[in-house]
Amino acid sequence: MNKTIRKVNVFLFVLLIVLIIVVGGFLLLPAAAPHPIQTTIPLAPTAVPSTYTPAPTAVPPTYTPAPTDIPPLSVTNPMESDGYHLIVKGGPENFSQDIGGLRQGFFLVGDNNEFMVYVDIEGNVFIISFRDFVLRQAAPKLSNKEFRVFINGATPNFKLSFHPDPDNPGTYSLIIQELNYGGKVTITLDQRYTN
Repeated sequence: MNKTIRKVNVFLFVLLIVLIIVVGGFLLLPAAAPHPIQTTIPLAPTAVPSTYTPAPTAVPPTYTPAPTDIPPLSVTNPMESDGYHLIVKGGPENFSQDIGGLRQGFFLVGDNNEFMVYVDIEGNVFIISFRDFVLRQAAPKLSNKEFRVFINGATPNFKLSFHPDPDNPGTYSLIIQELNYGGKVTITLDQRYTN
């Protein structure tokens, strides 16, 4: 019986050592990564056979920038012996026009570069189309009803601005304000001369 006990003890001892080695080996292994490591392998581009025909797609609208060789529009208002002049130069036709013999006044070019207005210090309101450069009366003469500056006999200081009509392209209203004595009037400009 001693031999049997001894064999059992040896067996248990060997089993214990094997367990220690196995369990200890697991304890010594590095911890497993929480997420598997992924690597990407770049693929060589594949050639498209020459018989490949792409499916038709919608053609995007093209944008053609305005030619850069169009001279910019310039307007000067010099005093000459016969009165003030409007000298208009440039534009797509590279025109040069002199509209002269005017009273001192204020001018503003339309944002489409197709026309301008001129309001002189006596209250005359003119429109000039850049198609024919004719000075046309755009509205009745401004009066002391709208502007106190005329009652006082002073020289007006007009501020001109345009308000395009978003519902009616090409239609502009001219807003005239007098900055010293007050007053404001809005005039709808004739479309024949603003486009």
